[in-house]
Amino acid sequence: MTTTDLRPERLRPSKPGAKPRKTTTGRRTWLLTFAGFFLTATAWALALPVEGNTDEIAHVERAYAVATGQWLGHQSHAIYNRPGAMFTVPESLVPWNGECMFHPSVDASCQRWTGAAKPVTANSWTGRYSPLYYLPVGLPMRWWPNETGVIAGRVVSAAMNAALLATAATLAAALAGSRLLLLAVLAAATPSALNLAGAVNPNGLEISAGILFWTCVVVLLSRPDQPDQADQPDQLDKTDHADQTEALNRQTRHAATWAAIAGFILLTTRTLGPVWCAATLALAAVLTNREHLRSLRSIGGWRPRLAVLTIGAIGGLAWNLASGNFEYYKVSTVDADRGHHFIGATLLENITAVFNVRIDEWLRGTIAVAGQYDYFAPAWLVLLWSSVIAVLVGLAMLTAPRRSRLVVTAIGVTTLLLTTALDLKYVQVLGWTQVSRYFMPFVAGMWIVAASSVPRGAIPAEAEQRFLRTSFVVMAVCHLSWLALAMNRFQNGPFAPLDPFAGAWTPSVGTVAPLTALAAGIGCMLWMSTTTVQCPR
Repeated sequence: MTTTDLRPERLRPSKPGAKPRKTTTGRRTWLLTFAGFFLTATAWALALPVEGNTDEIAHVERAYAVATGQWLGHQSHAIYNRPGAMFTVPESLVPWNGECMFHPSVDASCQRWTGAAKPVTANSWTGRYSPLYYLPVGLPMRWWPNETGVIAGRVVSAAMNAALLATAATLAAALAGSRLLLLAVLAAATPSALNLAGAVNPNGLEISAGILFWTCVVVLLSRPDQPDQADQPDQLDKTDHADQTEALNRQTRHAATWAAIAGFILLTTRTLGPVWCAATLALAAVLTNREHLRSLRSIGGWRPRLAVLTIGAIGGLAWNLASGNFEYYKVSTVDADRGHHFIGATLLENITAVFNVRIDEWLRGTIAVAGQYDYFAPAWLVLLWSSVIAVLVGLAMLTAPRRSRLVVTAIGVTTLLLTTALDLKYVQVLGWTQVSRYFMPFVAGMWIVAASSVPRGAIPAEAEQRFLRTSFVVMAVCHLSWLALAMNRFQNGPFAPLDPFAGAWTPSVGTVAPLTALAAGIGCMLWMSTTTVQCPR
């Protein structure tokens, strides 16, 4: 894919009759970034035991069921009072005591597997989730109904997530021509996000779709006006003007197509997806104006893209209604095992707990968390990654237009208010239920919008370059460190001295393969970020 840098300054050739400068970074950027994200997510897929990711056994059972034609199953509310379903799965598909390692000081060697393929009944509380994600992920489990099939399903999930994230990076780098926006996309793909990308869990795909959706939105809204030939008769001849206009429209259509795909995934993957999709579009409306919307409409071809979003919205709503997914947490059947600790708390006490404990957990979980949301990265790692995001948001707050600052603030406030409201709503029924992965598809827009809004020349080019290089190195260190720490937790226990190369339990592929895959993935992204993308902001 050959792309033209379409920023207004680059639309004017250096001398009359000269062709506008073109770059050929699009395809190379996508391939390198896909390899980087895929290898990084695959490292997590290879490194962790089954159930080493949040609620994975329930998702594995759901994936196998979908791949074998059991799309609905007999509805059940037996587990956590969720709209689950009963499925027939092989006994060999998951360990029978998968959560044994979440007791204090226990490693993953406690898990017990059976080689028997005899059918048993599984009660998966994710059994009514949309089947679209589970079908491709579950196919390897149909062929290999054991740990091998689960790991293969994880790798399929890693590939789907990597495709979305690589597209977002390509749009940021090759089309928008902004290294700050590229940095924001890479920063949105936190270690937590890539851990989920390499797990059997639709939340990872939802996060990747949210990152792509926000990137498409800011690329479309930052589309420059078409070059006016009448204003520059000495610089642009008619052929140049037509070529540049067509290139601009072609790239806009490309971004719009991916916006429709990402939006469809958001609308159909999980029940909160439509909320995040609607909120993103509402805030995008604040960033644009009528003239810009007319310019976008002029490229044509919007009807099929809007049809994709409409089908996603109607299909997602219809599935959730038919499958009972809106029947979460009925008060009439309280899960006493988890809810009784909070029944006596007052609203004020619960609000105090949100500010004293919950917000800190949400912030740390956004960056790096593993297991059943019980093993968080050390403070230094969270602060390092957060510093990159803080600089991007800070630059926008200091230099961006007022509308952009308003949207960045609104994303953060909306995320906090909605997550807090849901936590307080269900705390008397199930305890604290909301975790960071639920809002990550939306909150990533904070730094994506911020990075896209920093005006050209707001910071010196040399300072920007140093910040970019430092940020890439910081994120690479965080990725490598967190995988090593998480591997050590499952191999040796949560409080053991660091040694990711040995343990009472080790991955089936060995300990070197995951770390090597991650190093290779980080290398691909560093190479792309520092050498391939020749697009200073």
